[in-house]
Amino acid sequence: MKGIKVLLVLLGAILFISGCNSGSKVSSADVVSKFKEAGLEAENAKQLGENDDIKIDPDDGEATRFYLPSIQDTATGHVFVFNNQDDLNEVKTFYEDLGKQSELFKSWTYAKDNILLHLNGSMPEEQFNKYKEVLDSL
Repeated sequence: MKGIKVLLVLLGAILFISGCNSGSKVSSADVVSKFKEAGLEAENAKQLGENDDIKIDPDDGEATRFYLPSIQDTATGHVFVFNNQDDLNEVKTFYEDLGKQSELFKSWTYAKDNILLHLNGSMPEEQFNKYKEVLDSL
């Protein structure tokens, strides 16, 4: 009887630990869904693949593009989920430096953990802050 109790406790611990770890990774599509749930604009979301103009190596992470038609028909946002901080920092720096070169390339960026948010720079800052709030709530 004592052996069965120990086995049940161990089984319960294993199930608890595996349950905690299984949902810990947030995908870029999950983040975009949270934006939409919060009433924020994130239209025609699409996972980025090898045929897209913005590429991310699957070994580095994954990304989703969405449109912001209230800003402009072609205005986009991106959510990147990286496997390491170095790649996140490299892409974040790329977008920030690009915006410094020309007002045409200005954009908003925000990072939390392994997630990078990149939004069109024509978006008002107060609207951008709403996206940051959703990201911070994850």
